[in-house]
Amino acid sequence: MLIPVIQIGMGVEHDLHVRISDDGRGLTPGTVSGMGRLSMGERAAELGGSCVVAPGAACGTEVQVRLPLTGG
Repeated sequence: MLIPVIQIGMGVEHDLHVRISDDGRGLTPGTVSGMGRLSMGERAAELGGSCVVAPGAACGTEVQVRLPLTGG
């Protein structure tokens, strides 16, 4: 059973940090990124941020997104 964990916070540079992780089987070594992973990275970059998809610390997969917040 996958148990997702979602964490949302603010960085020291007033940027939004989102981390989504699960305890699943994780990424298979040599896996080629699909359109979903590529699209997440492209969308974050368009906003001046970043998106990293990597194996979790113990198991599973982790997605880390950083997006700048602009004041108005």
